[in-house]
Amino acid sequence: MGWKGFFSTQYQVSSYPDANYYWGLGMTALQWERMKTPAGEFLALRVHNEMPYFVSNDLFRFANERQEDLWFAPEIGRWVIRRSSGRYITAGVY
Repeated sequence: MGWKGFFSTQYQVSSYPDANYYWGLGMTALQWERMKTPAGEFLALRVHNEMPYFVSNDLFRFANERQEDLWFAPEIGRWVIRRSSGRYITAGVY
């Protein structure tokens, strides 16, 4: 497909309403696919998202990583399949 974008924003944690934390999101549109789900069959755009660095209020974390693949169906205005994973990197543990 060829479309890529990177977006920077901030988020808040409800227990710390006065603090803002950085969130960076890289998106890549991969391809259109026909998906069969229990809810029906949809034409969906497969998108890969990476959140390579985001800030947390946990002082023991050195880094955070997240990534996800999702299939967005314009026909229903949302994703029909979503897979995500992530990890927190702390001292002595990777």
